[in-house]
Amino acid sequence: MMQKMGLMVCVFTLCAGGLMLVAHAESVVQEGEKETFKPVASLDSLMRGQEQQFDALTKLLGTTGGRGRTAGLVRAAELLAELANVNHQHAEKRADYNAWTIKMRTLALDIATEAKKRKKADDAKMNTLLNEIDATCNACHDVYQ
Repeated sequence: MMQKMGLMVCVFTLCAGGLMLVAHAESVVQEGEKETFKPVASLDSLMRGQEQQFDALTKLLGTTGGRGRTAGLVRAAELLAELANVNHQHAEKRADYNAWTIKMRTLALDIATEAKKRKKADDAKMNTLLNEIDATCNACHDVYQ
């Protein structure tokens, strides 16, 4: 009786494990397949993240020199660009919204490119780009908030 019970537990465990493997295999993208990107963050979370990176850029551009300034500018600008990239996925059929997300991504990458020039970077140019990002955000918010 105990042997039958042990055997049943083993069979049950193997079946359960097999079902979990099948479920996992179905969720894994097969080699050569392209996985469709879907944002996992809410639009509100993305907006708050974009605001944090914008604020970081504003703060860094308000300083001169300093250890880590260039790396901080590049990091914040690239993160802002990537968040704009993800944000772009939230409104695929809204042409104006898409245009604003693409513009913000491009402007943020332009800041990163300028910051990578280190001591030769033009702070006035980066501030102008940041002001353009601000105007782009405000234009979108005027319509969608």
